[in-house]
Amino acid sequence: MHMIKRSQHALLASLLLILETLVSARSYFRAAVVKNFNLTMLEGGSFYTRPRRQTFGSRELRETLDWPHYQSLRALQMQHLELTASLNRTLLQITLNGRKILDQPSNGVSDSNKNDTWPYHGVTVVSVSPAGDVKAVDRFQTYHPGQGAQLVRFLQALQPGRLVIFLAVPEWILFLGEEAKKTFRLLGFNLGGHKTCNHEAWIGVAFLDSTLENFGREKRSDMAIYNHEEADFQSWHDSDKEIYTADPRHNDKIPTWLDKESILRKNGDKFHAKASVWTGRVIAEATVTTLRISKPILLNIMLPNKKYKDVACDWHEETTMKEQRHFCTKYDGYDDLCRCRDPFTSKMKYQQPRIKIREKIPFAVVTANSPRKLYRTLRSLLEASGSAQTEILLVIDGIQEETMALAGVLGIAFIVHKPQGEPHSNVRPNTNVRFALESVFDVFPESDKAVILEDDLVVSPDIIRYFQETSWLLDVDPTLLAVNAFSYNSIRGVALDTAALRRVQAYPYYGWMMRRHVARQVVTSWMNDETGDWDKWMLRDNRTSRGRDVLIPEVSRTYHDGGLGVHVSGFYQTIFYERIIVNTDRDAQLQNLTKLQKDAYEAHLAEELRRAQPVVVDVLSSSEKLPRNGTGPIVTYVSAITHHDEQLSFATIMMSLGTYDLDTLEIFGGLMIFNVEGRRLYVVGCPLSVLYCRKDARLVAPTPELHEQVSALVERREQDHLRPFLQQRVRTTKFEREATLSNFINHNTTYQPGDLSPDGKYVITDN
Repeated sequence: MHMIKRSQHALLASLLLILETLVSARSYFRAAVVKNFNLTMLEGGSFYTRPRRQTFGSRELRETLDWPHYQSLRALQMQHLELTASLNRTLLQITLNGRKILDQPSNGVSDSNKNDTWPYHGVTVVSVSPAGDVKAVDRFQTYHPGQGAQLVRFLQALQPGRLVIFLAVPEWILFLGEEAKKTFRLLGFNLGGHKTCNHEAWIGVAFLDSTLENFGREKRSDMAIYNHEEADFQSWHDSDKEIYTADPRHNDKIPTWLDKESILRKNGDKFHAKASVWTGRVIAEATVTTLRISKPILLNIMLPNKKYKDVACDWHEETTMKEQRHFCTKYDGYDDLCRCRDPFTSKMKYQQPRIKIREKIPFAVVTANSPRKLYRTLRSLLEASGSAQTEILLVIDGIQEETMALAGVLGIAFIVHKPQGEPHSNVRPNTNVRFALESVFDVFPESDKAVILEDDLVVSPDIIRYFQETSWLLDVDPTLLAVNAFSYNSIRGVALDTAALRRVQAYPYYGWMMRRHVARQVVTSWMNDETGDWDKWMLRDNRTSRGRDVLIPEVSRTYHDGGLGVHVSGFYQTIFYERIIVNTDRDAQLQNLTKLQKDAYEAHLAEELRRAQPVVVDVLSSSEKLPRNGTGPIVTYVSAITHHDEQLSFATIMMSLGTYDLDTLEIFGGLMIFNVEGRRLYVVGCPLSVLYCRKDARLVAPTPELHEQVSALVERREQDHLRPFLQQRVRTTKFEREATLSNFINHNTTYQPGDLSPDGKYVITDN
């Protein structure tokens, strides 16, 4: 028995030697590895290594090990996959057994220490099958708000049986968010998102063996390793470099949480000790600590190639599900489309309620290369009432294999547009929308109307009914350009009635219906400058709009779920689009549609204003902005010369109400309408509104000081949603604090005794 233990120690020491060569760097840096096939560091521990590498066939290694152990290690090599992940200012790269599975150069970004600019800011996530095939790659710019939630949703949509690799580039923790941090904990990571700081990169590797909500962590007894080379046990500070080494000759300085007696000296300078750490299915994670300038990481690990297996579902054997099974085997990130229990299928549309169809109105969905976002759009559309009665056409910008395969699985026809312009430019979506507007009527020659959607929208369950019930208005009223499914003022506090629509002088956006002859007018007079925005052009170009209005719902039927794109930043998605309310009642009934025809609508507004109670909006009040007496409509008259709102009268009221305030987009006849606490608030601009201004009206015009006060209130409200997470690494003389990577400060922690002052001149004490 005693001899067996000695043999085990010898083998473990040999494996530790290999581990040092597998996780290495090209310069001094700290890398913390939590788990690597049962060779595990102390929780939060760290080690250093010089740029030194040994191979399984090296002479030094053969001389270090006896022949049986050398043969055992060679056998281990044959049973493992070698994974290398590299992250620096010029490259994000992952190789598996020497084959590149991710290679993203930075297009020449400088690697100078004077330039701390990194490409691909945020977290790049790669899903890999046990066989080493890439199933999904996505990047989440978590230095933007809301992207952490998108990251979590992506992880939750992955299939079990996948190897998930994270490459996180500074400043990736700024808006990572608590939900993402919790998810990393569920995966078993100890460093990522918790002990990493600003300016610090991170790489993590985990095996997804269950859905995230079922992830469990077990307590294990694994190995911790410290590397000792030349230096004694000491702290060395130089600029932003921090180095610790451990030597058993100074056991009195070994931290209390390390069992001194379990430290063994092997192979000259290698030490190992047992420790209990909480792990999930984490294979490895690494970070580089730094005070200022971000450092690169090179992580090299061996994965047992027989340990991880793809998950097989019962429905995989069904002949009718062959195409879907092939899709789910090849791609990842599609959530319930590929889950084993009750997968989503194209047959789901036949389970939705049927509706009254007035005419055939096809839906054209414009997309490029965002298939997972597209799936959310198509899924919501297939779950809408009347989906089995409605044709759907997918308009794809370029040959996108994954997108076309998804269309095949869902039984949706598609047409491919030859891309024009550079990727990520406005030219691409502009020309694709024009192509969609033209093609949908070619594909469905019997249809007089069509609906255009984009692949970053999620639709309400009554969206098909909504367009069917409003379609006749486009026939009888030539002063209408389109019917929209979205309202910029569909925000809680100013929108409530799902049955109401409004007439506005706007343009088509976020899901809209147009007649065939109007679409032809739009296409033939399409914008010459393709670098602009097609929707804004449609509003400005008189040849296209011809003074025609657009119908919008008070409560939106679409939701912008793109997160981050060409036109929308993560900041604006968070402070605006996430506040949009969407109808969830598939049986919602629209009312008073006949009053939306132009003459009837103008007469209806005149009658409403005649009986409306005049008020002055208290724009600085946080609660009672309007009088509580009465139940009917209310009106306020503001000073406005044009719809550009030069005096900021509309803007001040809209900011106070917490709704869209960048322009008077949804205005009609010089007035805007808001549903405040169930009462219609009419804001009439004078002399802008020729129809509705009154000579005896009391005009309100905000002073510059008042507008600034309201702006400050809005800014404080928005800052509550845009609070970044700042965590800064500090230098310390406490070994335990540094060895566990706990030497940082954030908004919840401060400097601790033993930490060095920011200038490094003195040590902070209890006093």
